[in-house]
Amino acid sequence: MKFALYNNADAFPDEQYKKYYRKVTAKIVNGVSEVTFHNIPEGRYAVNILHDEDSNGKIKKRIILPKEGIGFSNYQSISILNQPNFRKASFDLFKIIMTPIITTCISTIAWMYFGLD
Repeated sequence: MKFALYNNADAFPDEQYKKYYRKVTAKIVNGVSEVTFHNIPEGRYAVNILHDEDSNGKIKKRIILPKEGIGFSNYQSISILNQPNFRKASFDLFKIIMTPIITTCISTIAWMYFGLD
């Protein structure tokens, strides 16, 4: 699983995973994948998650929609009529410790931990 954190509307969504603020990868264990982003300053962020099944670092697509599981903060599902954008996907990060944010397309509940030291 690839978790990409974005803090810039011009970088999101990022199908090639090159414009992120921070990126973390993690394995799926017992149907769950967890990551921690450390030392994240307060601000506005959005998250993009990819279940990179073929490990090529990119979203594999059918004609338009993805073949691999993807997820975005504040989105329960995506479609041609409900495409992700930073305005809708973003959230304000204050001094919180833990926030559940996404259920990916592969029914894996992803939790993001913000370690604010």
